[in-house]
Amino acid sequence: MAERRTMASPMAQFLAEAFPSIRPSPQRPPSGCWIANVLQRDPTQLSSLSGAVEVVTCHDQRGALTRKLQDAHPTDRPHQSQYDERLLDCLTEACAFAWADLCRLGSPSFCFKQGSPDIYIAPNCWIEAKAIHQSDFSKAQTEYMIRGGAVQGQVSCNLPGLIGKFDSDMENAQGKFQRVGADRAVVFFNLTVFDVSAMPLQDEIVDCLCKWAKVKKRMHPATDIVACKSYDWLHPFCRVSDH
Repeated sequence: MAERRTMASPMAQFLAEAFPSIRPSPQRPPSGCWIANVLQRDPTQLSSLSGAVEVVTCHDQRGALTRKLQDAHPTDRPHQSQYDERLLDCLTEACAFAWADLCRLGSPSFCFKQGSPDIYIAPNCWIEAKAIHQSDFSKAQTEYMIRGGAVQGQVSCNLPGLIGKFDSDMENAQGKFQRVGADRAVVFFNLTVFDVSAMPLQDEIVDCLCKWAKVKKRMHPATDIVACKSYDWLHPFCRVSDH
């Protein structure tokens, strides 16, 4: 009989290392803290994030990513949901970092300067990572499904609201690229969904986002646009680039 695998994933190991004070108990139901939930359940859906952490480690940037996560999610005060969203923003940066390595854009490094893009690649390439979070209603539906509840139909998606988030984040990124005088710029979008099956992107939604990206590329020719779902930086569903 095969031995059951008990070793934690690289992602869970990394979180345990970065947040030693968070110790979830298997006897208690999952808490509202994203880190505690991952440490307790170690879901297989986070394999892409495990891969991103390994790429970051290979570039000697593990300590820098740890610092970003700890700044985003303090543990010396009561937990707030905004800490989780800020943490997921940082993990989106890790995915953008790994994607840049996959595409051989150069040797990436995290940037900590306020008002600058998230990732720098010499001589003058910058990447801004943007996590597109679910609405509160959609998040509640997703969590209910994760816990085994039955939801009629699919988790809802407000398409105009989604496009509005992309628009706002794109303009924010352009301001940062102009501030640093980037020769090459990339906006890396990530639709953050904990369970891949909870909010499937229908074909028409993907088509709409890809059309949006092409329009934005014409407006900002020097900026490439990449979009993935659920941290799957290995398989972006949209990429608009001249390179």
